[in-house]
Amino acid sequence: EPGHADNWEVLGVLRHQQSRYKEAIDAYRTALRLNPNHSSAISNLANALVVIGDLDAGRDILTKPHTVQMNEAMAWEGLGFADQKQGRHAEAEKEFRRALEINPNLHHALRNLAFSLKQTNRRNEAEEALRQALKLKPDFADAWGNLAELLALRNDHAGAKEAFEKAIAADPSSAGIWHALAIERGHSQDFTGAADAAEHAVRLAPSHSDMWSFLGETRMRLNQPESALKALLEAEKLNPKNVHTLQALAAYFGKRGEYAKSIGYMERALEIDPASPNSWSNKGYSLLKVGRYPEAVEALQTAIRLQPDFTNAWINLGEAYLKQKQIGKAIPVLERALNLAPSSPDARLYISQAFVGSGQYAKGKEHLEILLKQAPALLPAVYLLTAANIGQSNKPESLAAYVRLKNINPRMARELREQSRMRGLPMGFELPE
Repeated sequence: EPGHADNWEVLGVLRHQQSRYKEAIDAYRTALRLNPNHSSAISNLANALVVIGDLDAGRDILTKPHTVQMNEAMAWEGLGFADQKQGRHAEAEKEFRRALEINPNLHHALRNLAFSLKQTNRRNEAEEALRQALKLKPDFADAWGNLAELLALRNDHAGAKEAFEKAIAADPSSAGIWHALAIERGHSQDFTGAADAAEHAVRLAPSHSDMWSFLGETRMRLNQPESALKALLEAEKLNPKNVHTLQALAAYFGKRGEYAKSIGYMERALEIDPASPNSWSNKGYSLLKVGRYPEAVEALQTAIRLQPDFTNAWINLGEAYLKQKQIGKAIPVLERALNLAPSSPDARLYISQAFVGSGQYAKGKEHLEILLKQAPALLPAVYLLTAANIGQSNKPESLAAYVRLKNINPRMARELREQSRMRGLPMGFELPE
């Protein structure tokens, strides 16, 4: 019966199921020549055309008047995915929505719709689409991972961590998800959990430099210097031009006081990315620690030009000016640092030092009082407070601050006492032994 349209349509379906798409298309077209209104042949032909990439022909068939079949949703989803890969997110959104009109239970279409919505900065709608997908398929790992990324973008790090953990529970084979989970655990200061997730990531993707680098940084946080260095050196071996790894190695050696090595890594990082404020700031810090103050100032000023709200760079620049006894330059720099980070103990201590060192004792004490409320036993602050009271010839407060200093560090108290005696204490009062 070569003239029976249903037989040709069934033959097309069988070929389709065997992935013999071009032969399936020939069978569907024959069915439609025999019966132009054969609705299942229309929808199956559209699906097959989309699968082989003949998108215009598939779209043309789907948009002509006909009785819509449930399986056309797959063709619309295929069109949407193809447009999405080409960056045509407006068109992709329409196609995914058409697929969902035909079949609201397509969890993959909801996930793909969410991606296009995210790319067009409609994150709330994207989140809603993902949550709908997860209602349909609670163990949908990709949707949990995508939802976690959206939550992280709006700084809901607790929600992001939970979503990444659900993605891992659904599919523990994704190195990228383990790496993202490690980062989110780091945000919550769970460095043990972060290291565990990072170790999973590098086992699954041992050639991924960034994952080794993050593992090394996490082990540094856990005070595991040997394993941290091993991970960071592995990251460097995999990609010697990974700026993040070079920065991490610079930080590693800087924390160990090996500032020459730290500077070397920062210079390598700056050769690759000379516009990195982090690299300039880290280089400036290491130069400061080895006493190369003019170079430190230049590096820190560069970091600030690149990122004007870089708090650490402002603080370190203030310290560099103090080291050069340029108090007039240090004070406004440290005031800027405190505007950016009012709770920074380093900025507060350095500006106190600047005011006390320049004889502005009242201003110095204002900052020291704030600092000592945060850290009552902070030795340099107690020392400066004692010196400021002595400078003001305030005998009762000088004695009280001196006793406080002596209780914390008797040696430093003796040194201050001897210095004061050599200068000649005001008002004739004597600091006790």
